Amino acid sequence: MTPGSPANFSADLSPDLRGWWAQTSTEAVKTCCRKMFRQLALACGRRGLAVGTGAAKAFQPACVLANRPFSTIPEPSASASSSSPVDADMDAVAAVASFKHTAPTMLIPEIDGLGRAYGTGRRKTSSARVWVKQGSGRFTVNGKDLKDYFQPLQREEVLLPFLAIEQSGLYDVWCTVKGGGITGQAGAVRLGASRALTAFGPDIRPTLKKAGFITRDSRRVERKKPGQPKARKKFQWVKR
Repeated sequence: MTPGSPANFSADLSPDLRGWWAQTSTEAVKTCCRKMFRQLALACGRRGLAVGTGAAKAFQPACVLANRPFSTIPEPSASASSSSPVDADMDAVAAVASFKHTAPTMLIPEIDGLGRAYGTGRRKTSSARVWVKQGSGRFTVNGKDLKDYFQPLQREEVLLPFLAIEQSGLYDVWCTVKGGGITGQAGAVRLGASRALTAFGPDIRPTLKKAGFITRDSRRVERKKPGQPKARKKFQWVKR
């Protein structure tokens, strides 16, 4: 039988919530809760609701599975709980509904059969394909070592994502980059490495995001306009 169906819905609830369910007289509230519980039960693989003293707390296991702190779910307000049972029920339903619409999806590492995570990076007209895996810190760019391919300033930029997460010597990086100049290629490799690290370990994404390494830099050289020597420069104006 499907979890959350009307026949076995009350059996899946915690003892505290079962008493709340028996005292609820509003059929619309029951239907709403039943529908939300069915979706959460199917998504979470029929996890038993073992804790909770109210409708919002009954969905705590689903919050844990969704990697979201349970404290972020609003509690039923004391004023609504003391006014009438129907208002308290609706307040609890609103709390669960807010969780339903805002709960993030679980982030799963994207690793291939060789233990590598992949990321694509672009900067100006350069494009880089980057693979990251656990290793001893080797960094290969277009078949060459990092120090042989990039200048010191560009090497420092490429290694910034690994320094931000304080794991500079724990990954082997292999990448190919084409197009543009040395600065654009370094930016492309940095973005590709950041995305590959995010795919390898989703828990480090907030650190890289805060440092600005996940955002694609969309700045490019502005095009030359007809009737002008450059993109912004104008010819000298002559009155006669």
